[in-house]
Amino acid sequence: MAIAQRRRLRAVGTLVTGALVVGALAAIPSPANAAGGPTPADVAITSTTAGGNNVTVAWAIGGISAVTKVEVSNVVGGANLCTVTKPSTGTVAKNCSFPFTVGQPLQVSVLGYGGTFGNATGNPVQSAQITVGGPMPAAPTGVVATAPTLVNNYYQSTVTFASAASSSDGAGVTGYTVSAFPGQVCYATKNSSGVPIVPLSCTLTGLNPATNYTITAKENTLSGSGDSSAPFTVITPGVPGPVAQFSLTSDTPGTPIIAGIGGNGSITATWGAPPIGWNTITSYTATATPASGPAQSCTSTGDPGNYDYTPLTCKITGLVNGTSYTLSVIGTNPAGAGPSSEGILPVTPATVPGSPTGLKFTRTGSTSGLVSWNAPSNNGGSAITGYTVATSSVAGCSAAATPTSCTVTGLKTSKNLPLYFTVRAYNAKGGGADAPAKGPISLSSSSSSRKFTKSAKRKALKKLAVSAQRMSR
Repeated sequence: MAIAQRRRLRAVGTLVTGALVVGALAAIPSPANAAGGPTPADVAITSTTAGGNNVTVAWAIGGISAVTKVEVSNVVGGANLCTVTKPSTGTVAKNCSFPFTVGQPLQVSVLGYGGTFGNATGNPVQSAQITVGGPMPAAPTGVVATAPTLVNNYYQSTVTFASAASSSDGAGVTGYTVSAFPGQVCYATKNSSGVPIVPLSCTLTGLNPATNYTITAKENTLSGSGDSSAPFTVITPGVPGPVAQFSLTSDTPGTPIIAGIGGNGSITATWGAPPIGWNTITSYTATATPASGPAQSCTSTGDPGNYDYTPLTCKITGLVNGTSYTLSVIGTNPAGAGPSSEGILPVTPATVPGSPTGLKFTRTGSTSGLVSWNAPSNNGGSAITGYTVATSSVAGCSAAATPTSCTVTGLKTSKNLPLYFTVRAYNAKGGGADAPAKGPISLSSSSSSRKFTKSAKRKALKKLAVSAQRMSR
């Protein structure tokens, strides 16, 4: 078969059954010719048409005299739709029909078996995806909503609109859906004569106070739903509810609500959005209150018209390390401030401790010594949990909060290299700064009064820095 002719056979057309236009189908090229003869089962889809819920697929096929079977299946789901086989005389059929559910997506795949190479199989050729039952209706027009009114502690609003259907029977429209994001929906239907009422209407009920609802409407048919109308906003009156109560456990697995994290003179407060009015809130205010003294606050602001709503965290500064504070949060919208959350268990700002003082080294042997020190005057607002000792001889030791001493063993002696050491304190926030290096010290009994060179001292201090980094935890 000539290449140009084969390409024409693969061309895709648009077929019309009655007043129903199904749509153009894009054929995938069939396999290239094999060496020595035509490509086996060389298929090209020519059309896919639908009438009611019955679909007909037609194709052209190369080397048809040798083709023994053609299968048609649905790419969406992989179900086999129909199979035609070569009769005892003549050639295999070039079309088949099958029932298909109205409104379901369909993409046919046609595969031929046989050809000039015996039982060889061609590559499947796929059509573009269509929806059986014709095009969907356009979006409703003239969509408006009444001002929300309070009924039994909830608000309701009536939405009216006109059908976009072009004929008196609604062009297959079976009903209408009005959605109010987040979470509410109502439905409108035809009248008893099967004709859409113009204007149509339905009432959204159960709307929460202080909530920003996005309203859309769409038309439904047996084939599915049409386009949604352009969204618009309805905001119900009221102030936001209380923010979600602080908890150190999870509201849902893997999603902990952290009450507050103490920092250096600060607390980072985090909370959950209120169940009422979360998408109208323009700001949150978090307040840290001590048992005595002034309270401090921070504010989180955002854009309630944006679904990236107001951040649920802010940092309160100007606090005193080591002082306990209780936290509370309120949300505010244009109607005013909502109720305050209850105070949580105290949160204490803190930072890492200061440096130990009074460092002292006492030789206990030729390769060991007792290091002692005084606790730092400032624990950072959190109790000291331990210490590490680092030396320029690499060896070091660790100690608990008390006693403030530990013995370093495995020290290397040298006549030319002095010993330096330092101590670092730790609390719940981490390690503080190393104390100023203490030294130089000679571990050689024969050179206890030795004067070390500047170069030797610099080398020892570099070793101390490496050792201190290694000992940090």
